[in-house]
Amino acid sequence: MSAVAPSITADPSPAARDAAPQGDAAPPRDAAPSRDAGPVAPAVPRAKKLRGLMGRNIWALADQALISGANFVTLILIAWALDDKTEFGRFSTVYSVLLFCNILQSTLITQSHNVLGATRSGDDYRLYTSSTAFGQLALFAIQVLLVLPVATLASMQGWATASLIWALVPAVFGWQLQELVRRVLYTEGRYGAAFANDLIGFGGQMLVLAGMFFLHARMGYTFNGTIALLVTAATTALAGAVGLWQLRASLSWRFGRRELAENWHFGKWLLGGEVLGFFSSLQMQVLWAALLVGTAASADLRAAQILFGPMRVITFFLGTVLPIRFARALHERGTLAMHANVRSVYAVLAPLVGVYCALLALFPRPLLKLIYPDEFASNEAVVVLMLYAATAFLGYMQMVMAAALTAARQTRYIFAGSVCGCAIGLAASPLCIWRFGAAGGILSIMATTLVVTALYVLAYRRQSARDFGSSNSGSIAGRGAEVTA
Repeated sequence: MSAVAPSITADPSPAARDAAPQGDAAPPRDAAPSRDAGPVAPAVPRAKKLRGLMGRNIWALADQALISGANFVTLILIAWALDDKTEFGRFSTVYSVLLFCNILQSTLITQSHNVLGATRSGDDYRLYTSSTAFGQLALFAIQVLLVLPVATLASMQGWATASLIWALVPAVFGWQLQELVRRVLYTEGRYGAAFANDLIGFGGQMLVLAGMFFLHARMGYTFNGTIALLVTAATTALAGAVGLWQLRASLSWRFGRRELAENWHFGKWLLGGEVLGFFSSLQMQVLWAALLVGTAASADLRAAQILFGPMRVITFFLGTVLPIRFARALHERGTLAMHANVRSVYAVLAPLVGVYCALLALFPRPLLKLIYPDEFASNEAVVVLMLYAATAFLGYMQMVMAAALTAARQTRYIFAGSVCGCAIGLAASPLCIWRFGAAGGILSIMATTLVVTALYVLAYRRQSARDFGSSNSGSIAGRGAEVTA
């Protein structure tokens, strides 16, 4: 297998072959080249890199297309169905809380499994996966304990968002159950099984909500944000139940404290980094905007983010597969192989997302009018979309660096970068939003992204220099610059 071309192809590990005999047959593992064959493979044309990018991962790409398409369509339907931007802004505010809950799962549960589970096999893998599932149940219980008092207070005070907050509980459960199943299937390389499961969860969600929107538009049936969250809860819970059956050979009734502790030690830095990063993210800007200038501004921010839904076909694919691929390259073939993977990903990713971001920045008003009701194409919304397009491109580039640091188990650097980003975001966001409205939130994100990306790159280069020095006693120092992304 080339160290460059199939830059994000996640080959099934022995863990996947031993622990998951059911379901999709894993593709055969290619023979890894000897380290004596040279540090970096020959240059590969970009077209060939793109074919390697897709390759045997067509099911994974289809899976991401399904998820992104379903989320894009359903959020657009909700924007059209709700009475005005203010109501959509309320939904966007509660939806941001749902996404924050998913951060807890991603850092402590699913990313840990993708990296730590990729090198396990047999009974060891089954024990680890079962322990991870137990940790997921404990995490959900904690989230319920946090949400229920707020929902009770919202009902007692008569908040307009009360029903939305109550709907969060089943939505969090269903979403996280299915996401756990999906990410374990990804660890095992069973992309076809993950796609089939998402047909139930996300495909079912899209079909049910589309039918409800039709009944709302033609017959006046009620369709609001609360109903949308409950439909999501039902379809994802059903998919999660099917997924437990798909993973029956990978689970047991045992769990280990050592495995739970390992997940915690791996994920705690990611958790800290992501939580701090949340305070400078668009989700936090949505909350700040609702608090400082009104939920209509929150709607403008969410509307800009939704337009990047189709691009997540690529970025969610990379975000899921990259840490697995980088971790295996580093474990099996060393630092130079991971560098080659990083370079190859950038060579494919940068032009793809660059074109998309440029189109949104150049033609914001026509696109807003095409996708949303006319009130979403205000002057402020146009400025928000233009700024967000530039910020999103920087964020995509940052994602690759974060994946490389995660694979190298250098998550403390991600935490350190997030501390800086959080400090900038908390200081700048309220002032910028108060002064410039929704556009000020994007300016705050842009400043944070630039600083954090620079810190990630610096940390990656320093870690690479240490790896070269320890493994090659300085003999590769002259070649290091040629393979460092």
